[in-house]
Amino acid sequence: MPTLLIIRPSNRPQQDIQTCHAAGWQAQVLSPIEIEADRSALKKLPEQFKQADVVFWVSPTTIETAVPYLTFSDGPKVHITVGQTSQHTLAQFSPYPAFSPKDGNDSEAVLRMPIWKNLPPNARVLIIRGHGGRDFLADKLTELGFQINIAEIYFRRPHAIDWQNFKTEDIAAAYVTSGKLAREFFHQIPPQFSRFFESLLYFTHHPRIADALRIVGAKHVETVTSLSAALSSILQRSQAVNPVEDNKDTQQVASTAASAPERSENTRPSEQIKPTQPQRVEASMPESNNLPQNNAPVIIKQSGGKALAAGAIVLALLGLGASGFLFVQGQNVLKNQELEFNQKIDKAALGESENASLLKDNLNRQTAIQAELDRLNNGQKTIAIKSCKRRKLIKSCSKAVSTGWSTKPNRC
Repeated sequence: MPTLLIIRPSNRPQQDIQTCHAAGWQAQVLSPIEIEADRSALKKLPEQFKQADVVFWVSPTTIETAVPYLTFSDGPKVHITVGQTSQHTLAQFSPYPAFSPKDGNDSEAVLRMPIWKNLPPNARVLIIRGHGGRDFLADKLTELGFQINIAEIYFRRPHAIDWQNFKTEDIAAAYVTSGKLAREFFHQIPPQFSRFFESLLYFTHHPRIADALRIVGAKHVETVTSLSAALSSILQRSQAVNPVEDNKDTQQVASTAASAPERSENTRPSEQIKPTQPQRVEASMPESNNLPQNNAPVIIKQSGGKALAAGAIVLALLGLGASGFLFVQGQNVLKNQELEFNQKIDKAALGESENASLLKDNLNRQTAIQAELDRLNNGQKTIAIKSCKRRKLIKSCSKAVSTGWSTKPNRC
């Protein structure tokens, strides 16, 4: 079974896992970031919530973090969510209707909603989010005259991924839910998996996250509306790989279906192989065998031909589905072979670099030894010159003594 990596905090993977299993996929969750509630901000949240006329929820995580501290008994409020997933999540806790944009799932889409025109200009808007969220919507609503209050109720903390037993087999793609997750995930990838994750296919639900993935090194990124759309896209990619083989299967099915009626129109299959045989048979058969009563077997064989064609079509469809799975498996094998080859190249390059370092050290040592030898040679030459001068001086002194030479002062 092919595997899809889910890159998101570990507090919300269950729905994604169920979606993958329903589509025939195995899901593996990797969490480079975890959610940590801000207890101090959550204590202040009920009072902020009570004073608000409009509440904007930025994510399902925000809703699940805040709901235990709220009662929704302060009267009806206008609830707005960033997307339909958040809207469905809020509906599980709030008795009041929630609104979400129909043409997107970000702050820009929320700002385009017509509901803002129906609210008083000085309405009090509470934005509930995590620390470090975007200020785009708050700034724009302030320009429109709304009173903005922001409650940042959780932190995003880096979380170390356990790579010890991680295997790349059967991993066909990954689904990433935020730009910060993408950056932290690539920051934690070990060197032995870097090439694999650079060439992996990534899906995300927003263009900004797609841009973040490309910046950190992902080469294949596709933007989809949801996780289900990502799984459908993978299936469409696998079916589009071998259109020639699919056409051959279709042609084979068509030829099988066409050949069955042709054989049924003749009295025996052997008559198609040996055209001269029917003449002898017709000559020896009585006239009663040539009556129209032979039409009954023809009808039976035609129905058998249609059944054979239908069976062939079913087999072709099964083969088409199997080809999609084989394509994913083939991609995984190729990626693993590429990763193994690149690792060998890296090891070879590392060995060459070590050999080059050893060679450089040996050359440096030889240079130092040669310099020491040159110094010793120069010292020997200096000693020899000095010895020569001493011998000459001793010789000249000995000669002067033997000839009775003495120094006399010059007269004026």
